[in-house]
Amino acid sequence: MRCKVLVLTHGNLAEAFVHAVSLIYGEVPQLAFKNMPEQLDIGQYRKELEACVRENEATGILVVTDLLGGTPFLSCMQIIQNNWDKMEVITGCNLPMLLAVAGDIETADIQELKKTAIEAGGGGIVDLKSQLKEVKAG
Repeated sequence: MRCKVLVLTHGNLAEAFVHAVSLIYGEVPQLAFKNMPEQLDIGQYRKELEACVRENEATGILVVTDLLGGTPFLSCMQIIQNNWDKMEVITGCNLPMLLAVAGDIETADIQELKKTAIEAGGGGIVDLKSQLKEVKAG
């Protein structure tokens, strides 16, 4: 699995996120996902993640997980110890984050993608009433 960004979540959420990106942005070959099924062999899951990191050593890989402290995140914590220079991990995956990353994935390096993801992910959380009040006040 050659990719620059790997989305890891509980259940099938990772696949749904990547599918949503493709509906909005088009196919993004360097954006991949790994679902975490309910009946999971954690050892096998970790081996598959390690293989993905190895396949992407030349460019590095940004891993985006759904939940701080969840199994995908904890698996990355174990893997990153031996792949410090090849791997970045962030948590709190959301669609605005992935859309921003998809827009930069062809040209940005892993550090730039990480920064974009964090900024867009936080910026994608908006209180509708606050926005409407600003429009009315302006």
